[in-house]
Amino acid sequence: MKGMKKIILCLTMVAASHLVAGQESYETILRAVSLSERGEVDEAADLLASSGDQASGYDFLAVRGDIYIKASRINEAKRDFMAAENM
Repeated sequence: MKGMKKIILCLTMVAASHLVAGQESYETILRAVSLSERGEVDEAADLLASSGDQASGYDFLAVRGDIYIKASRINEAKRDFMAAENM
């Protein structure tokens, strides 16, 4: 019974750490969208570009592509949209 409790505790800790790590990329996306809506598209694009492959899901790539288009970074937007499409 003690072994089972330890396993459950460890799994809970691992799951919680993954949720916390995933929260950072979500906050980055929200911050970039907020900057974009305020007209600060260059800052939003730079913020997402600096995040690198930290969040490389298709949703992240689509949002970053939209912001790149608003910032007139067409080649970067095309690359992100194509990568999202291939997922």
